[in-house]
Amino acid sequence: MESNCFKVRTFNTAANHEIVLPNGKVVLVDPYFMKCDFDRENVTGADYIIVTHGHFDHDSDVGYFVEKFNAKVFCGVMTAEALMKFHKIPYDNIFPVFPGEQYTMGDVTFNFWQAKHNESGRRTWDPDSDMTKKNWGLEGHQRLDMLGSMESLDWMITTNNGFRIMMVSGRAVFEESFNRCKELRPNVLLRQAGVRHPERPGEQVPAEELAQLLVRYGAQLILPFHMDVIDKKWGHEKCVAYMGEVAEHVSRLDPGAVFLYPEAAKWYSVGLSITEL
Repeated sequence: MESNCFKVRTFNTAANHEIVLPNGKVVLVDPYFMKCDFDRENVTGADYIIVTHGHFDHDSDVGYFVEKFNAKVFCGVMTAEALMKFHKIPYDNIFPVFPGEQYTMGDVTFNFWQAKHNESGRRTWDPDSDMTKKNWGLEGHQRLDMLGSMESLDWMITTNNGFRIMMVSGRAVFEESFNRCKELRPNVLLRQAGVRHPERPGEQVPAEELAQLLVRYGAQLILPFHMDVIDKKWGHEKCVAYMGEVAEHVSRLDPGAVFLYPEAAKWYSVGLSITEL
């Protein structure tokens, strides 16, 4: 027997995910399809949008989906005004959140906590630097790019049947995130794959060290995201091999956990099952 708790797919561009909850509501996370092989027209819906931070590769399509689906948008309180202005989002659709806040809407609950973006090579604010204009040729996003390096959110969704999905990104600098997981016990962890070596800036940690970090969250199912950066740097074949090593180490370190390297744009049904022996 199997039960479907939710469906999820990642598009392997930044933190871009589509999640369908048991009640049929759709959550989009950091919608960014400008450099994605998937056509955004095929996204099934957007009742809620979570913007973890304001970098363009995490918010480029927010305005499109708000207009199309009248989505409610959760974002950091510092980011909210700049996000609203750039994407021309109605006031009523913006829900600015402080870390530690909880929103219950119908039979789904959202929790948000403070996160910290990965190190950016000691980049500092420069009025003449405009990443979005340089990389995508679009103007007006500069303030969001700055805020995106300062304000970032981790989040957890609790479904109506008590299933818990948590996303964690950036640097693991807060012990509170691990203590929180001991208390809340997420069933599924979505964790940014890129983790920088503390002594060799810009270098990815070995597979075993990433696995050691992942099992600290205590989730039964672990799915990495933002593999696009590693793919670009190493090539897809080496990235897949690395993730295979991570899966082996996770299985050894926590035999009750499963690490799944998701195929881009492929749906996965996540739930509970029981099998006769």
